[in-house]
Parts: sequence; C-alpha cells; structure tokens
Amino acid sequence: MAGNPVRVNQAWIRQFCGGAVEHLQPSQAYEVAARLKNLAVWWLRPEVLQMAADHARQIALSAAAWQWQRCPQLPAGPGACWIGLVNRYPDELGLLRPAYAMPLRWARRPDHDARLPAGLAALADQVRSELNHRGEVSIPWGLEPAADPLLSGLDLNMLEGQWDSAWAPLAAGLLVAAWEGTPDPTLWASGAWFTGQGFQTVDGLEAKLELAHSFHARIFFVPEPQAEPLRAWAKHQHLPVEVRTLPCRIADPRQALAEYLQHHQMPVGPGPHLNAKRTAHFLRIDDEPIATQFYSRYVMPDVVEQLRHRIPAHLTQGTKKLLTIVSQGFHLSRLAVQVIRPAACLLLHDGQLAETAQEQKALIEQEAPDCRADTRLVEAATRQQWLAAFQQAIEQYAGCHRPEELVFDLTAGKRIMNLALYDAAPPGSYLVCIQAEFSERRRPIPYTEQIDVWRSPL
Repeated sequence: MAGNPVRVNQAWIRQFCGGAVEHLQPSQAYEVAARLKNLAVWWLRPEVLQMAADHARQIALSAAAWQWQRCPQLPAGPGACWIGLVNRYPDELGLLRPAYAMPLRWARRPDHDARLPAGLAALADQVRSELNHRGEVSIPWGLEPAADPLLSGLDLNMLEGQWDSAWAPLAAGLLVAAWEGTPDPTLWASGAWFTGQGFQTVDGLEAKLELAHSFHARIFFVPEPQAEPLRAWAKHQHLPVEVRTLPCRIADPRQALAEYLQHHQMPVGPGPHLNAKRTAHFLRIDDEPIATQFYSRYVMPDVVEQLRHRIPAHLTQGTKKLLTIVSQGFHLSRLAVQVIRPAACLLLHDGQLAETAQEQKALIEQEAPDCRADTRLVEAATRQQWLAAFQQAIEQYAGCHRPEELVFDLTAGKRIMNLALYDAAPPGSYLVCIQAEFSERRRPIPYTEQIDVWRSPL
C-alpha cells in the first residue's frame, strides 16, 4: 500500500539481491535497484546499476538512469560519519558489493532514527553511553541517515548484521560532532570496542579497504594486530591507501582515537605543536558550553603548567586559602584554583550570580578534588559597602589564618568588587590577577594568559 515503507530484513535481501550478475536480466536489475531506492547506488554492484540504468533509458526513465549512474559522495557536513559493511555471503548475494557503505550523521536529538537497523542503533547507544560516561559528550545525540532521503520509503529496523566493527567510526564521528570539528571523507576506520580493554580485531578488512579506496580514502585505521598484514595485502593489490593503527591497549576511547581525530581537525593530542590548532578550533566553536568544556579539557592543563612556573613555588604547595569573585563571563578565575592549588577556596558572589556560583563550585570540586570549595553571598552597592562586606566575609572565613596564608584572586568580577576586594586584603597577604587577550566573543585567546602576583603592602 502506498505510503508504507519497504521493510528490509535478511530474507528480503536474499529474495531480491540473491543470484549472480551474469544471470541477471536488465529488467531484473531495474527491479532490484528500484526496490532498494536511494540505497541502490551505495549497496549494489556497479554492473547491476549499469544494467538498471540501461533498462531505465529504454523505458524512458532518464531520471532513474541518471540516479543509478551517479557516483555517491560521502557526507562532510556537521556530525557526518560512515561505516563499511561486509557482504558475508558473496556467492549467495551476488548483486551486492563485496562491501558497501552506509553514510550516517550524529544529530542533536534524544533518540536514533527508527529506520536504522536495530543492531546498529544498539551499538550507537553503547558508543553514546561510553563517551558520556567518560565526560566527552553531554547533550543528547542520536544517529540518523546522512541525508533523510537515503532511507525514504525503506525501513531497515529488522535488518540483521554484525555491527561491532562500526564502533570506531561511530565514536570518532560523535566526538567530532560534539566538538564541532570537521569530518574528512578521506579517512576511514574499522574497529570493535571492549569496554575497559580497548579496540579489538574485526573481520572483512580487505573488502572494506577496497571499498574505502573506491571512495578515494587516504588513510584507513584498523586494530593494531591487523595493520601490518593489511598493509602487505594493500601493497600487493596496488591500493594507495595508508593503513594506520587503532591501539588495542588503551581503554580511553578519546585517547585510542587521538591520531584519527587529529586528521579530522581535532587538536586534542598532547604537545605544544598543536597549540595554534587548538586555539583556532576553540575560537570557532559556536556552542558556549562546548567551548567551555574544550578549554577546560584541552587548553587549561597546558596553561596551568606554564603559569605555575611563573610564580613563587611556595604559593603552589597546596596550603593556601584562595578567595575569588564569581563572574558571568568566561571564568579565568578557575585557572587561579588550578595554578595555586589551594587547600580551600571561597567563591564570593552577589544575588544575581548565586546559581553561577554553585556551578563554579561544582566545577572546582571536579577539577581540583583536593580543594574544599565554598560559596558566600555578599550584597552591597557602594565601594565602601563592598569593602565592609568583604572584610566581614574574610574575617568569618579565614580570621584565624595568618595573612601570608591567604591569596586573593582579582581576575574576575565587577570592577567595583575587584577594587573593594583589593582594599580588603589584609597586609602581607598575596594577590593574583590572571589576564589574557580576548576574542570578539569574549573568550580568552588560549596561550595568551599571563599571571601577576604581589603582596599587599605591610
């Protein structure tokens, strides 16, 4: 009945894609291609597509002929990824390619497209859960066809298959999507994942490598034990695709995919040689929470180490109490906690920023578990009122501590609050201020951060 999708399962595939090409009639090729709709150019052998196109011209269906003769292009837009599927019964299913591609996309949606194979959706759940558990993704992400027309009129939910090798490209695709990176269609990967262990070997790599080559792949990432045999095979077959490895003894997915991600313009590896790429990537991220998370995870550790070497060592021994002001902007004051590594930290805030203060407290507790963080509401209007309020807060929080045990961070906050906190600092205490160049979006430009430290006059 019109409007009902074709439900594609293994029995359907055997019925319509079984047999050998040499026994196929042009009208039969046309019927198979028509039944597979927009998947035909991705899954059927070129010989079948050519026969289908020739028959379409004979019956004056030039649009169909053009569609079946076009070369499919892998997606390169936001969230794009692609997987290679192996035809495990090539003698029985002779109309299908030895391996065929499925172009996909991660999108901001709570669930996966219901037309995708249930096994593939379950694997996508595992990928999403693992990366969420690792803190790499937070907002809901769902898997869908790279373009909606790809599965128009089709339902693959009941299609069986072995999907485990798709873990590597799905995970890399989700990480690239989450960090707003740029997918690269010339990069392919195949690898299963065992939680707590890392990448594991998979089947069908020769067929997948040939498939990747047909899409002009430059690099194909495979589990480490399989890389050398595949290189030798590719050399023998004269396939100019570089084979690289997915390490099998790294249990953190992002670290295991680090080299793969760098080729996707994802500057997440270690080393100062990536600083320029990290800066450019950070500044072009549109989503503010994602930008904040990227800065915290991939920029802040290097900046902290640089700044720690620029201040007296006794300030970083984990015994000080730090007092800082909460602000609404990009929180450079969190850097002060990382650099000083105090035993305790007090976040001073007004009524408007009570919620922000709690968020900052949670972040500090996460990033510096040895630091006891507290918040304190301070209300005032004039500079003198702010001074009196801060003096009271200091007395209540650290009245029994010697001035040299206290560090006051003047980095963030309203100007009048900064001035009052500067005045309130007891003689002999330390003051710090972290500055940086800022972009038009009011984000700190990574690696321009500077720190100044001085003592309040005795």
